[in-house]
Amino acid sequence: MTENRPFRNAPLRDRMWHGAPRRPDAGARDRGRTAAASGPFTQTVDGRLGIVRPGGRLTAQAGELLRETVEALHGSGHTRVRLDLGGLDGADDGGLDALCALQSSTAAPGRSLVVVRRVEPVD
Repeated sequence: MTENRPFRNAPLRDRMWHGAPRRPDAGARDRGRTAAASGPFTQTVDGRLGIVRPGGRLTAQAGELLRETVEALHGSGHTRVRLDLGGLDGADDGGLDALCALQSSTAAPGRSLVVVRRVEPVD
């Protein structure tokens, strides 16, 4: 991303927080520090309301599963599908690419994908 370009005009991939841990540098590997592993990818689907809540780490393969789920909800009559990313631990480049492709593939008349990140209240 260039420094002169405003953040709001950046591509979706550059604007998204994906929670991916930093990659360890060569010195960190020598010291035994590595990135924390996240759990397996899961999906919770509310077919009545048209809500998909993925969990775990979003990869290219998980993005494909997510796309199939969203398409199935659109095919069952939901015009608006809500994708709640609050349960994701992180994403790799392939997962972000899949998410961007999903957003553009659902941009059709009468269909929409609402991407949200639910935040739990702090006590």
